[in-house]
Amino acid sequence: MPSLAEWPTDAPCVDCGKRTPGLLFGNRCEMCRIARERRASKRAGRISLLAAGLMAAYLIWRPFPGGMQGRIYAGVAVLVTYLLVRRIASRILFETMPAGTGEPPTE
Repeated sequence: MPSLAEWPTDAPCVDCGKRTPGLLFGNRCEMCRIARERRASKRAGRISLLAAGLMAAYLIWRPFPGGMQGRIYAGVAVLVTYLLVRRIASRILFETMPAGTGEPPTE
């Protein structure tokens, strides 16, 4: 990908320092980006599971208006809480996590 000035770039990766053709300054190479997304997703899953558990605990001790329909809404609320918190936490963790080991990930 050329730069905004249409100059070809060969910039180093922010995390591992490996020079990658087409990489703009301040960006990560593909391998570092994928590894960072995996780490962020793993941590976001734990955070969202905790948030959904807290939401479920709150709804258990709260009286349900409407009988069965109220329970269905509570289940949907727990699911939506899990999905939203996971999405938000994953993005925040991806942006704010410290860099990895300094070496490109090997697979």
